[in-house]
Amino acid sequence: MVGYTTYDRGVEFERFVAELLRKARFSVQHNVVLTGRSGVKHQVDVLAVYRTPITEFGFWLSARIGLSPLVRTWS
Repeated sequence: MVGYTTYDRGVEFERFVAELLRKARFSVQHNVVLTGRSGVKHQVDVLAVYRTPITEFGFWLSARIGLSPLVRTWS
């Protein structure tokens, strides 16, 4: 596809991961900017929160997709 960059491929993968989490009943936000304790801003690809009547937990992730397979470098 003409004009389809590795950036576009990465954003498509981030959205795919976000949709998987939505189907698992997570509340999901894509491409979020969070402010850390020091005041520094951080861009997060996916922010996901799972809530039940008695608890909730969340996590953020940086989704990466490569053009070649990962190579294991340890024994």
